Amino acid sequence: MGQCAAFAYLCCAAFGQASEVDPVQAKLAAISRARAEGRFAETVRLREEARRLLDVLPPDSPQFAGWTEMVAQVYNEAGWTARARGMLQAALDRTGTLGATIPARFQLLTAIATSWQENHNLPKAVEYLEKAVAASHFQHGNSGGEWNATRELYERLAALQQQLGHPNASAEWKRKLRDLAAQAGDRELARHFEQEEQFGQAAAIYRRALQHAATPQEASELLQNLAGALQLDEKFDEAIAAQRQAIARSEDREQATGARQVLAQILQQAGRAEEAEAVYQEILAGGSGDGQLPALAMYANFLASTKRGPQALAMLKSFEASGARTTAWGHTVLFSALANCSRSIGQDEEAAKYEALIRAKPAELVPQLAAMPSGDELFQQAESAAKAGRTGESFELAMQALDAIRRAENRDQIGWQIPAIAAAMTEKGGAGAAEQLYQSAISLAESWSEESIQPLLNLLSGRLTALIGDPKRRGEARSEVERYRELLIAAHGADSGMQEAALRVAIELGRPSVIPALDLVAFEETVNGGTSEPYAEALGALAGVHEGNQDWEAAAKVRRRIVQLGDLLYPANDAQRGQMRVDLALALANLGQFEEAEALTLEAISVGDGTRRTPGVSFEAALQQIRRMRATSQMRATSASLKPGRLPG
Repeated sequence: MGQCAAFAYLCCAAFGQASEVDPVQAKLAAISRARAEGRFAETVRLREEARRLLDVLPPDSPQFAGWTEMVAQVYNEAGWTARARGMLQAALDRTGTLGATIPARFQLLTAIATSWQENHNLPKAVEYLEKAVAASHFQHGNSGGEWNATRELYERLAALQQQLGHPNASAEWKRKLRDLAAQAGDRELARHFEQEEQFGQAAAIYRRALQHAATPQEASELLQNLAGALQLDEKFDEAIAAQRQAIARSEDREQATGARQVLAQILQQAGRAEEAEAVYQEILAGGSGDGQLPALAMYANFLASTKRGPQALAMLKSFEASGARTTAWGHTVLFSALANCSRSIGQDEEAAKYEALIRAKPAELVPQLAAMPSGDELFQQAESAAKAGRTGESFELAMQALDAIRRAENRDQIGWQIPAIAAAMTEKGGAGAAEQLYQSAISLAESWSEESIQPLLNLLSGRLTALIGDPKRRGEARSEVERYRELLIAAHGADSGMQEAALRVAIELGRPSVIPALDLVAFEETVNGGTSEPYAEALGALAGVHEGNQDWEAAAKVRRRIVQLGDLLYPANDAQRGQMRVDLALALANLGQFEEAEALTLEAISVGDGTRRTPGVSFEAALQQIRRMRATSQMRATSASLKPGRLPG
């Protein structure tokens, strides 16, 4: 019997005993054990066996789609998303003879759509989601998981069509979503309007439903929903009144405590700090132990936000020292609050210690690690040393960490730990040591890339950023960019949008040439289309190169197209529209076209009039800059006209 035939026989035999042992679950458990024990070559072998197992399991099994998703997820977590998507597609193809509306097809189509969306190919995501809608066996009147799945499909399709610059298609999916919500009752319809930021309509529906509440508890829940909609609409007085009514009607002490915490947050957002503090004090007076911790943490963060960090820390440390029994979850809440409050008063090292305690494994579960620092601890020490300018010490600690973690289950963390340490080294003048560290880490990540490629991709990205930042080493980066792009294609597929990361690096390296930016524009047009958000962002990169070259005419031409796309992509009150107009206005101002520049900036300022403004977004500074540019231009023109030998106008 050949090897493949023998494998198929064993798999089918295992499936025949599925009532006793789930063959896929057993294989996944073996993968998990092998990885936890540092047997990574075996992990690769077992993972491939799991993939082959899917090829011989019956596609009409109720578990088939779930099995496929679980095995695909193992590849996804390792960064091999194209392989995962290929498995999902192969499984979908095997269900083709079973009928267009079987649950497995719906599940697999949705999973493939998610993969394409995560890999930045939006048209492919839409294609598979629309197929999932067609395959859905949901009928109006059904409830539970099927209804929720259909709602999620409609929401995703509406959002994706908007991102693709297809507002009419997006509006049609939103209409279907609204009809679906209306059939489910008032609460679901109100929730829909909240998602659409139509908070007034949501509040009106909650008020209508409140009139028909059958019990005090239902009334309390509706009042809290109403308060939430009013809070989002920044109608704080009405929100506070509704929340107080909800507390008064609540028949459950624990739920009433939660409602009081929300009330305190609304009061704080409304600027009524004294009332918020009184509510926190009331909550704390009625709780103890783990039950008190969420409110204690919220109150501590409130104190820190009102410049009373030392008081907050003292309160938290007093609780910690009290010996109150807390669960692992309670410790996480406490240490998170301690870290936040420490950082609020500039105690970054103390904050880092508390964050390390959150990440640390309980010592009693891993006594074998007690005798030596873990890779996590060594990485933290290395970063602290680098930030303090002790480059040599940081390098030694980081190398020890690489050695300690090479067989650890969480070894993938080198993909983000090493770039952070290297950046801190470079900032303190240790670019040479940072490069040595990158070389060692990349070599290590390459050796295990078949098991997990994501750390290698992260390290290459970090090193490229470092090389670009050093004018003397930019030449080295050029040879690395193509390698980085090839690995992105290998990991995610040639049709994915993930190559964008390498193309953007090429733009920085290619300046002042516009060719790499044009390559990115062409790439996004091919993958996502010439009206999509990724295409508009690529045009922004091209405009940035033109502006760097002070080619304002070319920049303005590109910026005009971006404004047109923005009006397709974003709602009328979205700050993105304003920013796009300001960017065009600045280009026009540099061309001396001040009238249009000012008009565009005034349009940007008016974005959001009559609605809630985006926090932190203001275009008045741009208007003042343009007016200063205009005044300077006029002064120069006047000065030129008054030079010797010339008579004023």
